[in-house]
Amino acid sequence: MAELDRVDVWLGWFPSREALDEWFEESFSDDHSLISRFAEAMDVSFYDHDFVERALKPDASDPLALLADLSYSVSYAQTVAARWREVQASPLPFRSTDAVPLNTVVLAFGGVIAAPSSARGPDHELHYVGQFDCDPSTGGYL
Repeated sequence: MAELDRVDVWLGWFPSREALDEWFEESFSDDHSLISRFAEAMDVSFYDHDFVERALKPDASDPLALLADLSYSVSYAQTVAARWREVQASPLPFRSTDAVPLNTVVLAFGGVIAAPSSARGPDHELHYVGQFDCDPSTGGYL
């Protein structure tokens, strides 16, 4: 079982909730390994989806708004927002504009993704922000 005291965070943009859901849609290959576009982008054949949370919020434009109402966000949201400001001030690996539009957040708890990375496709950008301390005892949302 994954430990919940660490959370990997991605911020980015998808054109719709349906597109985000399709990117995470799971199927199994002939060798019974899990396949999703997210898994492929993270170069893993399996991850425990019970420890991954995602949201698309069309009206959110900053990390704090995106993280509101997500698991334990009160314990890490401010740190994520500060890190995002640092990321915005430095070149992103595939930045297409000066400002990255935000409407999507992905959280993976307990290190279920061994080597998290940013991902980009023709219809989305997902930037890996980092791994942050998380306190499940807060039980709270931002």
